[in-house]
Amino acid sequence: LAPAEQGAALRERFGALAATQAVTMTAPQLVRAGGERLTRRSTRAAFGITALIAVATAFTVLTSQGPAPSRPKQVQPAASVPATSKPSPSRAKAEKAATRQTTPDQPGLPPTGRLAPDSH
Repeated sequence: LAPAEQGAALRERFGALAATQAVTMTAPQLVRAGGERLTRRSTRAAFGITALIAVATAFTVLTSQGPAPSRPKQVQPAASVPATSKPSPSRAKAEKAATRQTTPDQPGLPPTGRLAPDSH
């Protein structure tokens, strides 16, 4: 069946089903009273569960043995070795080689001369 025909068939079937059942309206006061009763029950249940959790927590705190666990104490880092006033010999050589002035043969290219180790 096409969708339009299916809609018409369903409308007809539901209309026949609704005609066979007697529909009675509930009084608004009864509906309101039932809703308020449900709200009261839900509120009481929420308060009861909250109280139960509070009592269980208090019981656990009172019956636990020993002090409560705490965070570990902050440990001071180990003292570092103080820096010496003059750099190590290998570092001094590296710094000296890095600052040595060399000019490249062409701009943008590395120098062609080799760096020779310093003789002391």
